[in-house]
Amino acid sequence: MAQLAEGWPRDATGSTSASEVGGAAMNPFGAPGVGNYTTDGSSGGSAAALSAGLAVVGTGSDTGGSIQGPASANNVVGIRSPLGAIPEEGELPSFYKQDAPGPMARRARDAVLMFDVLAKTNYYPSVSKKRNLAGQKLCYFNIFEPVPQPPPAPLPPNFIVDPEALALTNRAIEILRAAGATVERVIPTDPMAALMFLQTQVMPRFLGMSAARTTCLTACEAWSWDTYFADPTRFGPGSPVRSAKDIAASPLLHPDFKARLNEAINNPGGLSYEAYCKQKCDVEAKYDEQRTELQSALRALLASGGNCSAFISPTWSFFPFNQSQAGITPLEFGPTVMGPYAGWPSVVVPMGFSTPTAAAPKGLPLGLDIIGPPERFRGMLEVAVVFQDRLTLVTNPPGTPLTKADPRQYNVHFCSP
Repeated sequence: MAQLAEGWPRDATGSTSASEVGGAAMNPFGAPGVGNYTTDGSSGGSAAALSAGLAVVGTGSDTGGSIQGPASANNVVGIRSPLGAIPEEGELPSFYKQDAPGPMARRARDAVLMFDVLAKTNYYPSVSKKRNLAGQKLCYFNIFEPVPQPPPAPLPPNFIVDPEALALTNRAIEILRAAGATVERVIPTDPMAALMFLQTQVMPRFLGMSAARTTCLTACEAWSWDTYFADPTRFGPGSPVRSAKDIAASPLLHPDFKARLNEAINNPGGLSYEAYCKQKCDVEAKYDEQRTELQSALRALLASGGNCSAFISPTWSFFPFNQSQAGITPLEFGPTVMGPYAGWPSVVVPMGFSTPTAAAPKGLPLGLDIIGPPERFRGMLEVAVVFQDRLTLVTNPPGTPLTKADPRQYNVHFCSP
């Protein structure tokens, strides 16, 4: 089950899954009529459907966290595949340098099996049999440790770290260690030193890549969409949409997205969509140079922890926000976004819930993100499978079909272990 939707930034930070046809997707862990929590985006429709028991497996596409965020927010497993691993036929492209389709499921083994089907690989037979993580070395990207108050230099007002998110992360680290993995904390463990590292090393690269990605996305979507919809093997002669201009002319398109698309369509140089994309992205934004610099920095961090195979981190430093409430939306920042910017794969696996409230009677979910270079992908899948085996979360969303049956059904995978 897949949803065509936009990871719609709220105050340019937090995201949801907003479709101009169906509106914003709703997180099944929110109490009906009270807890209108985000599903994150943009694959939030798939993730919410899986979480609610409406589907067994789903698909998503991740350009900047659009599988990772929804998997975390809806208590499911999500795999952002290595770039190019899964053929993109049938997928609506967004930005060719970061797009990565991938599977989602309630169980890690199911997600691995579906990845094998999509990518024509054979990870499942060995990965599904893993029972411990002996020999695995992981680096905890600990930028979310308590920030000294007041901070020595200003941070964005929406840089929010929920203490419960940190508690779940620390529990996850102990579970991984009990399974045989070595977990090292990279970035200084002293809160003040960690904060300075965040401000001087991490944030500048994040903001630089974020700006480059925004430039590229704005410049390249018209090329991607025009190519996709003009393909006669995909759409017949009677199709109402055959070009980027047709999309921009639709009354259903949100004004923000219409402006973004028209910027490329009506580019001042009168360039072709492809030429405009490459001019803005490759020449002006220097995207590839910034990606290479980011990859080098991340590999150096992995080496600093004793040659770790991958990073682990909470997907975000907070739980899903209420879409109906005014106020500051938390900044979606961290290794979760660094992965897509670096072009690296990731695997998100559920790691726990916040304290239950009237608006979220079973708590709100948060995922553990496992991020690493493509050559470490098999080991990342193993970490997800073993971690989920060690931490069985039998919490179903309230009011879904699965809550009326044996609650253990939620955790039964449909394929043989």
